Amino acid sequence: MDDRATRWLAAGILAALTIMAFAQAVRLDFVRYDDYSYVVENPHLKAGLSASSLRWAFTSMDDCLWAPMMRLSHLIDAQIFGMRAWGHHLSSLALHAANVLLLFWLLRRASGALWPSAVVAAIFALHPLHVEPVAWVASRKDVLSTFFALLALLAYDGYAKKPNAGRYLAVLVFLALALMSKPMAVTLPFVMLLLDYWPYSRLERATAAWRALEKAPLFALSAIVALVTLAAEQRALVPVDDFPFAVRISSALVAYAAYVWKAFLPQTLYVPCMYSPAFAPWWKVLLAAGLLAAVSALACASRKRAPYFLVGWLWFLGTLAPVIGLLKFGHQVMADRFMYLPLVGLALAVCFGLADVARRRPVLAKPLAVTAAMALAGCMLLTVGQVRHWRNSEALFTHTLACDPDNYVGHCNLGITLMEQGRPEAALPHFTEAYRIYPRRLESLNDLGAAYLLTGRNAEAARVFEQVLARTPNDPEVLVNLGAALYAAGDFAGASRRACHALELSPGLSKAQQLLGMAEQAGRSGGEGAPGAAK
Repeated sequence: MDDRATRWLAAGILAALTIMAFAQAVRLDFVRYDDYSYVVENPHLKAGLSASSLRWAFTSMDDCLWAPMMRLSHLIDAQIFGMRAWGHHLSSLALHAANVLLLFWLLRRASGALWPSAVVAAIFALHPLHVEPVAWVASRKDVLSTFFALLALLAYDGYAKKPNAGRYLAVLVFLALALMSKPMAVTLPFVMLLLDYWPYSRLERATAAWRALEKAPLFALSAIVALVTLAAEQRALVPVDDFPFAVRISSALVAYAAYVWKAFLPQTLYVPCMYSPAFAPWWKVLLAAGLLAAVSALACASRKRAPYFLVGWLWFLGTLAPVIGLLKFGHQVMADRFMYLPLVGLALAVCFGLADVARRRPVLAKPLAVTAAMALAGCMLLTVGQVRHWRNSEALFTHTLACDPDNYVGHCNLGITLMEQGRPEAALPHFTEAYRIYPRRLESLNDLGAAYLLTGRNAEAARVFEQVLARTPNDPEVLVNLGAALYAAGDFAGASRRACHALELSPGLSKAQQLLGMAEQAGRSGGEGAPGAAK
């Protein structure tokens, strides 16, 4: 079989394995973890493609994020599939399969090595760390950004081998599209510099400065998007007072080591992994720092004999840096989806290293091939099992709490899911736990009050809403909730006062108007027909 036929065979096998591993993804539902705000309840998507929705896609800072290509992809899906979850999952799976083939194409063209490139692409295709970005519709930005990032790197491959303005423009355009899908692509020019070192050998001492200078427009574009992102995410930026910088550094070291651990031993994967404001245990920090220092030293020492190892290790460290936690947006320190592109670096270092060993010691070639096949089979089995956890919100967050019982986001989302299923009694302990774990999050307390109300425990609901109101005295929504609890408990005068106060703060609030009308009518009629709980 000639080289061309072998390449097509390898590509076909990669595509087939990817589809087999994620086939059940098209049967998954939307989950109550950003899928609803991004897609299901998004009024712009429901309105369909129009001048107004396109303007929203390219100008919106919703969810503290500027990502027009991601929003455009959701708009197109909604136009084609409506709110049928299978169509949105199919698009994410198609993008993941395309990324697998693009990665294979890139590595084979750049390095000239067929089978190491195919194994790296297979790891990328089948690793269970990649279930989250593929199975979670709201994580479309990860697979889409990587799609354009790989196209940018392929364009750069052409430019590196035969530089001209047209190829450079293609690199710039694809980088812009990657950045407009997810700002995490800001590290892509750094990856291009790594490829200049290996496999392109473009970083000779005399030309190294020029190689950096030629990427100045790419770095400038990344810097602009980084500044836009920082401006958009100001509301989500966690103050240093909440998480001191020393805690962030120690947590980042532990997170880097944990990602390496997950890459080689992918167990107990769940969403989300929450951040602790306390220092990580000193022994964990020292162990993590020692691991990172040792691997970095080894990579530097072997840079001439095994340049791919240094490139792969720096690829992993560099592409993960924007989300490692030094700048905190929200209370999540780790996520499987953050490893979507960084995992390529680790896979590249290992697979090209093993190929080098097999070439130098042919007697080890077959054992290494068998080991690689077994590892890929194990990844595929773990991925198939992990995809099942995403079948619906209840399954996902039940799995999360089985892995991490103190995960307050898991408790909140499972509680809301149970409430939507008409099971408020089952939701109560989850809201109670969420508030115990993270008492600064008032949404948990508000949800607890709603659950009490739906179970007919009106006095307890009123007490909880009073607690929320004491901390947010001018929130009309909380005033309406408290008024509803008082109404259900038979205190119509108290309900009227809360409704009037809410209307003073937010004139025209329909829920407040409805509550006021019901309370006044119930007061005049002596309470006849008053419902036991507000729905």
